[in-house]
Amino acid sequence: SVAPGAAPTVDPDRDLFTAERRQSARAAAAAIDEAMAKMDAESQLILRMRFWNSRKVSQIAAALRTDARRLYKRIDRMLETLRAALEKAGIDREMISDLLDHPDHE
Repeated sequence: SVAPGAAPTVDPDRDLFTAERRQSARAAAAAIDEAMAKMDAESQLILRMRFWNSRKVSQIAAALRTDARRLYKRIDRMLETLRAALEKAGIDREMISDLLDHPDHE
């Protein structure tokens, strides 16, 4: 807490970490966008349903009238494509894991 009338302290290490994290997030978003742009429309839809809309694979399979087992394999291949694009963009493994292993966030 800051005493009344005192200037707040600045933590340059925290500010640098935050700036680096924002830069990494922008690079990751750009890499994902670029990789997805190269995918067919159905693949893009599947990834959006899975990650942006937090749909379960079984729900996506039902919506697309396809076999869930095949869809799991297809999603795994798409995630490997995204993982490779993120690695190529210089994104660290921890951030890649956070982005691709948790379908419940944007």
